[in-house]
Amino acid sequence: MHRFFDKLAERLNSENNLSDITWALCSSNDVFQDIFLVYCFEKSIKNDINDIEREIKIDNKKPDFLIIDNKGIEYLLEVKIYDKNLHDNYKEIKIPKNRRAIITNYKITENNDTFEYKKTWHGLIEYIEKQNDKINGINSQIIKGYLDYLKSVTNYFKGGDMNLSNLHSLHIFLGTIKQIIETSGIDNVKPKYSGNEEYSGFKFKFKKSNRDFHIWFGVTFGDNETYICIEFFDECSKKVKDTLLAETIKGKYFQKPHYSEDSSILVGIDKNILKKICDNVPYEEQKNLLEKYFKEVMDLF
Repeated sequence: MHRFFDKLAERLNSENNLSDITWALCSSNDVFQDIFLVYCFEKSIKNDINDIEREIKIDNKKPDFLIIDNKGIEYLLEVKIYDKNLHDNYKEIKIPKNRRAIITNYKITENNDTFEYKKTWHGLIEYIEKQNDKINGINSQIIKGYLDYLKSVTNYFKGGDMNLSNLHSLHIFLGTIKQIIETSGIDNVKPKYSGNEEYSGFKFKFKKSNRDFHIWFGVTFGDNETYICIEFFDECSKKVKDTLLAETIKGKYFQKPHYSEDSSILVGIDKNILKKICDNVPYEEQKNLLEKYFKEVMDLF
């Protein structure tokens, strides 16, 4: 489910796409509809919803959503991501201000008099994540998938407390694993740095016993955790992948290999070994543990 919505976000990431997908979910899932409209209109909609129209003409204007309750009362919702055209002409629509809302990826000034309710997508994400009592079963999977999509499309980043006092450790880590790779005895290896805000490490390719290897070795960051792993990309030879996924495979320094979402195979360092490395033991011991981990994985072949 996560991979489906992640891929959806790669292609369908425009403001219209976001509106269409949100409208489709809102129109087909009562649980999501209730959560979404309560957030956008701050519980001001008192009656059951009869219909939600998408880009229907009202007084020669086309707001993104027209919500109609079972007593025929209409509510207007405008959807934006970064576009700052706030449609002052919507004040000409017969729907009064106290039934007009807008949801954006930026804050709207309080003196804006076109919309009564001014909401943000990031606020919606955090609001939905608190609705555990309302979301369960199949709804949980669908709404969680939508949140994955929404976070990607709106560039959501929650953040947290930062400790910037020892970023030099990453430089030392990268220099250490590069040296481990280069001195491992593997022929013709030239590690090339590869990284972004979540991944820092080295890629390298080689051939051994007529088998092709394409590997990444480094550290990844996410969800308040740090992972050290070796990744075998999908273009590795079939025999390499078969060896990694054998039922009998067991390591003292590595966890059981498994497929990632993009078909590569991940071999993470054992959690107890990682804890030792992160517990401020002397550098030589840290390096020794990393070497043993790398060697144990590569000795499988």
